[in-house]
Amino acid sequence: MTHLCPHCGQAMEVPPPPNGIVVDGSVRRFGRAGKWVNLTKCEWGIFSALLRSGGEVVSGVEIDESVWPGQAKMGVNVMERRRVFVHRLRAKFRAVGLTITNERGHGYKLEEVAA
Repeated sequence: MTHLCPHCGQAMEVPPPPNGIVVDGSVRRFGRAGKWVNLTKCEWGIFSALLRSGGEVVSGVEIDESVWPGQAKMGVNVMERRRVFVHRLRAKFRAVGLTITNERGHGYKLEEVAA
């Protein structure tokens, strides 16, 4: 599957969404297990970065650059915004059995909640 990069406009290969996720990028939402989750622009940027990783850890700087291009080097303010949005996403993801885990010192990863 290919998508256009939001920054440069070039086509890029994107792995299929994991864990039964259905993505509707036109309205920034995704579905899983018959439930839909609507996301804000910033939440969508973080979610997209996690999906593009194919289950691998995404560094905080990569997420920041994906959501707030050119501001990642600004430091604490961007890091705090990321923490706030990740917290909001975790709450929204709970309804569909997903979470964002933090691998301290490495970054974030999208995972299924253990039953």
